[in-house]
Amino acid sequence: MKKNKMSDVLKHLVKNKKHKPKKPRNYWTLEKCLEEAEKYKNITEFNKHCRGGRMYLKRNNLDSELEAFYGGKYNRDLNNDQCVYLIFFNKPHRAVYIGRSSSFTRRYNEHTSDKHSSVFQFMNKYNLKRSYFKLQLTEYINIRKASFIEKILIKYMAIFGFDVINRIDGYVVEQKKEN
Repeated sequence: MKKNKMSDVLKHLVKNKKHKPKKPRNYWTLEKCLEEAEKYKNITEFNKHCRGGRMYLKRNNLDSELEAFYGGKYNRDLNNDQCVYLIFFNKPHRAVYIGRSSSFTRRYNEHTSDKHSSVFQFMNKYNLKRSYFKLQLTEYINIRKASFIEKILIKYMAIFGFDVINRIDGYVVEQKKEN
């Protein structure tokens, strides 16, 4: 068999993928990535269909921006509504935990029983049996809005002198030094 005929025979074995045209160098920016992310309902779909944007975010350590856009690491489904809540401790000093969840009661119970929770660790550190009070701040709203409100409240509570015992990616956001 001649080479030409052999290549004709083998052509059908090679998958003929439709390639998208490559984006020009330095095309991707955070704004373009978030604009592209609006087309997909979660991070998994974004990663699957927008590899260049995902690589840009990863190289520039902007993964957290995409996660915030989609509502956080553990909440990929945008159809789930969440409420924003506050757990307040009056003693030994004014401390708060601000969070969001699709089930406020379940999440509060997890905070007070899970040894890895910053709330549980705070309660153990100061030998507290329960929080001073817990409060659901919002109705169940879109996950993106809840995430935005949560971040704003964390910043404001720290500015107004509260100890914020939240953790973001395993680090304590802000905590006053003990006297």
